[in-house]
Amino acid sequence: MTEDSMTEDSSSDDSSGEGGNAVPLRVRESGFDTHPPLVVLHGFLGSSRNWGSAARRLADSYHVFLADLRNHGRSPHTESMTFEDCAGDVLGLLDSLDVEQVRLMGHSLGGKVAMRFACEHPERVEKLFVLDIAPRRYQPETNYIDAMQQIDLSIMDRRRDADEALSDFVPDDATRAFLLTNLQRNDQDEFEWLPNLDLLKAKREDLASPGLDEGHRFEGPTRWIIGGESEYIESGDEKLMRRHFPKLDVHVLEGAGHNVHVDGGSDFLDLID
Repeated sequence: MTEDSMTEDSSSDDSSGEGGNAVPLRVRESGFDTHPPLVVLHGFLGSSRNWGSAARRLADSYHVFLADLRNHGRSPHTESMTFEDCAGDVLGLLDSLDVEQVRLMGHSLGGKVAMRFACEHPERVEKLFVLDIAPRRYQPETNYIDAMQQIDLSIMDRRRDADEALSDFVPDDATRAFLLTNLQRNDQDEFEWLPNLDLLKAKREDLASPGLDEGHRFEGPTRWIIGGESEYIESGDEKLMRRHFPKLDVHVLEGAGHNVHVDGGSDFLDLID
């Protein structure tokens, strides 16, 4: 792009990534093509839409590519969802964009994908940003999927109806608003969920895994940004990170929770250099 705008309908068209299993990821793009490229990978049940506000500010310095992971957002639904698959998708994306090297940033699930990609394709990553996640096993997340599948979208006339129905299972307003970014109308003007909920639920154990093997290492600069109030980070996680990322620097955003890119505000943006 040569103008500072957000494009929602572009997608990579290369499917020749790692193992031949890569799928073309849907990408939102902002900033100028004269700026250094920054690829951003969202978290579980998120999408590129969740990064729109941050991307507009990052676009002052970067050519920003917000990718929807497979089975999320408007990227393809598949029968597989391994970290190897997702790293292959990122490789296919960079090849389709004709980008040799990027700054790569991932949050939560996207952080695990970013770490895997950097370890497997270090020559393609100038700098790695990992947001509030560590390469260890987490408790599988299915509660929100269960809640989304509990409500009957066929009887919903308005988005507000879905919000009210979901409130019986998800009382927190902010969490509900996040989940509802996944709601869209199909060609029959009926509501449907964008993510492949059945597949994500079936692969919950895979997605909860560390994402890295013992021998995975990335020798390039790595910035680990974590929330001071986050429940996703434990005391031993920094040691684990340094085992895989020897050039790690750590930044704790006090007062921020898991969504450091939202809670951290300008302090977060200042760390993306």
